[in-house]
Amino acid sequence: MNQEISCSRLLTGIGLGEVTGERELQRIHDENIDRLKSMDEKEILDEKEKLLNSL
Repeated sequence: MNQEISCSRLLTGIGLGEVTGERELQRIHDENIDRLKSMDEKEILDEKEKLLNSL
């Protein structure tokens, strides 16, 4: 998984205030990217399956 992951387009941070919202969204995004980088492909696929099964 060597793709560069861009900033999430799903979350907007509306209601957090413009600057605070952007910072918080970026912090969450960075945390998620770090987590994904630490996982191997099987772990990612397992988590994806769990998520899809919960919908």
